[in-house]
Amino acid sequence: MSPVILSAINANGIGGPAMEELVDSGHFLGVIDLTVSEIVGNVMGGVHVGGPERMRSAGRQGLPQVIVPGCVEFAVFPPHSIPAEFADRPVYDHNPEFALVRANLDEMLAIADQLVERVNGATGPVRVGVPMKGFSIPNVPGGEFYDPVADAAFLDRFLGGLDPRIDVHRE
Repeated sequence: MSPVILSAINANGIGGPAMEELVDSGHFLGVIDLTVSEIVGNVMGGVHVGGPERMRSAGRQGLPQVIVPGCVEFAVFPPHSIPAEFADRPVYDHNPEFALVRANLDEMLAIADQLVERVNGATGPVRVGVPMKGFSIPNVPGGEFYDPVADAAFLDRFLGGLDPRIDVHRE
């Protein structure tokens, strides 16, 4: 099979791992990863858990990557199954099937650490685009997930931990 020129794969807990398998099978020439919420699932749980190989295959193979830490501040749960430990968190009702639960400061730092480790592990060219006006729809001033302290701590940890060879653009 020839490599995929353009494909959109949802970061929905099965999409990311499926993409990793396709990358490992030689079906991609590069990866643009705009939504890393499956890494959040690795930290907080929920239904969008990417697993230990999420965001590793393209880097291992030296494929060019563009990575944006989009949707990095929430985990995804069915509305009826949000764990009690998250009861005091802001929740965004994404649709009837999914509620998004805001990550706290400690979780944001753990997410940053996982992203740094994966991005720095890449052997090919990597460009990171940082969304400076919010990581998601509810992560804007006045939005349910607006938390400039946790977001700044995430960015400090993430950007401060990146290898200097990583090309970073703030958008």
